Amino acid sequence: MKLKDMCLCVALICVVLFSSCTRVGKFILYNNSGSIVNVQLVVTTTRSDYGQQTETSRISATAKIANEQQMETYFAANKIFIVTETTSWTYCFTNCPLHEYRQTHREKDKFRFQLESTGEIYILLPTENYPLKDFTNQPPGFPLKPIQ
Repeated sequence: MKLKDMCLCVALICVVLFSSCTRVGKFILYNNSGSIVNVQLVVTTTRSDYGQQTETSRISATAKIANEQQMETYFAANKIFIVTETTSWTYCFTNCPLHEYRQTHREKDKFRFQLESTGEIYILLPTENYPLKDFTNQPPGFPLKPIQ
């Protein structure tokens, strides 16, 4: 199985798992990259009809985030695209955030992330504050690193 196919398969499972929950999750991304970034969250699905595979994409959110600012949106993405003035990064979001990284507020789950200048995206525990300086509490699969 190709890496792309495996990435899409795992991401689809995550989307199904999140959409089957009664609570709606929020995705919060803090920009600590040193640049203004444009972020696009995309849901990509693959469908197989009579041996032909068709991939479709739907943009679930877009935002322009100044340095040391954040975006907050409903969580529905398996690909993340981030563009700065000098570079662009693509991420395949295949790892579902773990329970201990979930922050519940008014019956909504929030997952907080931080983008660094290296392009890595770290997940924060509910007790951690922006900007995160100590990245030792990262679960398996984090930080998210741009795919080539």
